[in-house]
Amino acid sequence: MKAYTAKTKNGFITALGDVIDFFEENGHKVKFFRSDSERIMKWGPVKEFLGKRDIKPQYSLPFPHYRNLVERYVQTIVKAVSVTLHCQSFLKANLWDYALFYIVDHRNLMLNSKTGRNTLTQLVTGNNYVDLERENLFSFGELVIV
Repeated sequence: MKAYTAKTKNGFITALGDVIDFFEENGHKVKFFRSDSERIMKWGPVKEFLGKRDIKPQYSLPFPHYRNLVERYVQTIVKAVSVTLHCQSFLKANLWDYALFYIVDHRNLMLNSKTGRNTLTQLVTGNNYVDLERENLFSFGELVIV
């Protein structure tokens, strides 16, 4: 999972391109782009971008979140970010972006029942190690003295 934040609609194209480049750099061909937003799919820059990359758009139903695995996962991430921020006494909601990146990064490095003995990062990149030089070895918002 990758997360991006943007203040404008054009940030979506940049994020989409980064995600597709990431998967292709790691040997995965992106064939489809699925969205429940008809407005995004019909937006000129997205149509042009997908056409250049030979990626077929797919529509999903917009409101059945309880049946949509991605929507449920997004809600799980949103709740985890919210809980992470609420558990802090020093941090405020303006750090939502950083909490989001922290949660997504840690979810990608966790083992789960669906991936067997690999993390999500290992499945995509093929790297079988955890980088100990990471900035997120501490809990989010933990006071650290250097």
